[in-house]
Amino acid sequence: MKQTVLWTVTVLLIPIIMLIGSGCSDGGSVNPVNTDPAFEANQVEALSRPEEPTTFVETFDSRRNVGGWSFFTTHRPTIESAGGNPGGYLHDDHVVTFAPKPGTALGEESIFTGDYRARKITSVGIDLRCIDYEWDITTRYLTLMLMNDNGTPFETEDDWGAYVFSDVHLPSKYVAWLTSTSETDNEPGWVSYDFEIASQGSELPEGWSFIRLFQVGAEMPSGSWTRLMQNVSYVEFLFGDPLLYYILQSFDLGLDNPRISWEE
Repeated sequence: MKQTVLWTVTVLLIPIIMLIGSGCSDGGSVNPVNTDPAFEANQVEALSRPEEPTTFVETFDSRRNVGGWSFFTTHRPTIESAGGNPGGYLHDDHVVTFAPKPGTALGEESIFTGDYRARKITSVGIDLRCIDYEWDITTRYLTLMLMNDNGTPFETEDDWGAYVFSDVHLPSKYVAWLTSTSETDNEPGWVSYDFEIASQGSELPEGWSFIRLFQVGAEMPSGSWTRLMQNVSYVEFLFGDPLLYYILQSFDLGLDNPRISWEE
């Protein structure tokens, strides 16, 4: 009886052992591995070499503020952790001015400023939201202003630059009825603006105009576009036409994803 049981167990174990041995002898069929040293070296290099970026975006998600963005008022904005487009965003609930102008900090060098020509800058952009305001602003268009401080970072009287209008109106505060989700992936109330920058050109591009703050200071002879592209001191997104006057009022505003793109 014992011999019969032993023989039966032996017979049952033989195919199992053969099956295990067969699987182990052909590991490549289960988990193929290329043992070529050149292949392995190339794989390691590919994993350790990140792709070159072509766009930088300040999302405010890490609570940093590259460029020192603000709405150029004495009131200090705060970085909110949620409610942006999406995630964090820069919020100022007390902007008292004729026309808000979110922009980079005066006298602060960052990826948003400097030599656009050498860096082959192709565009800049921003996302904006108007949470509240007193008088309607939705008939206005956003204006991009690229400015040169003329060597005096904290004296704006002699600043000069160039500006161009967007073809998109300013955001509405009535997000319950007017949302941007119907045509874009934006969160409700947020509107995206992007402007092409002809940094390699030698003349003022079509649609752009030169501007001198207070009409004094630096002269703008022929070739000023090239000079400006070689030294952008700060960037502003003005809520309206820089040559018009507007009603003084209080705003509750948000900005998110200021961005700049370049050619590789």
